[in-house]
Amino acid sequence: MQVASRLLEFGYGVFKDITGAHDVDLIAYKNGKFTRIQVKTRTSKNGAVNFPRYSGGREIKRQVQGDEFDVMAMYVRDRNLVLFMPVAELVQKAQGVVVRVEAARNNQSGRWYESYTRM
Repeated sequence: MQVASRLLEFGYGVFKDITGAHDVDLIAYKNGKFTRIQVKTRTSKNGAVNFPRYSGGREIKRQVQGDEFDVMAMYVRDRNLVLFMPVAELVQKAQGVVVRVEAARNNQSGRWYESYTRM
């Protein structure tokens, strides 16, 4: 619901898959364009959150190929953040994409969450 609420705030129409049997959880519509969205919920760990390169539930996991959905949306529970990762960026990394939600202790740079707060 957090992802859908954020999309509504941004002026999107939001449609939800009620079966749970598909890779697409939500469809967002704005300015004549539909965007297929897969939604994940995570808690940050060590100041970061990982966008996984897999799709599916606990029992069945499939490697994301890039044509299943357009955007992976992540609700970061402990930060009350909604982040949007384009699937084209996600499929470039074999292990997924790590996004920082707080500065690293050793001052390493990386992907900063503010770049992913809009779709």
